[in-house]
Amino acid sequence: QYRGKTDDRCSRPKHSDFAGGKPNSTITGTVSQRVLAIRNAGEIRPRGEDCPARQAMLPDARQRPMSATARPGRSTATQTRSRATVQRIIDSTIALTIEKGAETVTMTEIAQRADIVIGAVYRYFEDKSAINRAILQQHNSYMEERIQRHLANIADADAFIHAMLSIYQMYDELRSREPMFGSLWSIVQGDSNLQTLEAQATLTNAAHLLVEARKHFPSADDDALMASCVFALQLSATASHLNRTMPKALAQQMSRTHQQAIANALNRLR
Repeated sequence: QYRGKTDDRCSRPKHSDFAGGKPNSTITGTVSQRVLAIRNAGEIRPRGEDCPARQAMLPDARQRPMSATARPGRSTATQTRSRATVQRIIDSTIALTIEKGAETVTMTEIAQRADIVIGAVYRYFEDKSAINRAILQQHNSYMEERIQRHLANIADADAFIHAMLSIYQMYDELRSREPMFGSLWSIVQGDSNLQTLEAQATLTNAAHLLVEARKHFPSADDDALMASCVFALQLSATASHLNRTMPKALAQQMSRTHQQAIANALNRLR
């Protein structure tokens, strides 16, 4: 299949490249198999190691390390551009979701808003659900960091309970301040896979809370502590959305009731 074809990027083997000045006719198989077998036998000098055409002829080409003569920094630069493109796609999806709702946003609109061709979107994301998953993962990472900040410098059980109430208030404030917070809630409720991802994030955050709670509730059972931590997080997340749909006076009373429920659940573990 290579007869009559040349490649200026590397030199083709000559008769002098073979043992005895002529090819080894006892080796059979495909072109790739013959070249590899002869090479492994030491009958071809390893010329053009960094040649893409020659590497492509070898069955293990994808497993071979990058040549030392490859241009430095190229792989890192490509990764940086890829990350920037992915983030542009995510940011564009968030903006469109806030503007017109998650259900009506299309991949074409996302590409147009991100100022890239539609093929570039599909290069990184199979469909819109995959983009929503990336958005949720970023959101979960952000919330995990925020929750851990509330766990700093806790001295006793009272301070831990205060921190849990502060986390409740944080969810409520974010829901009021961040439009995507509410949109993301709607997206998750309509996708069972995202619901599973959200549940996993809740358990991860509850595990962080449990580590701190053990220090201040030494006589409490681990299962009871974990249940209280999950309860506090789930109530904080759910109530932040429910309160926005209620009349202001009722929402304020509900908020006080929710926070009292969190405090009561933890006080019982003293």
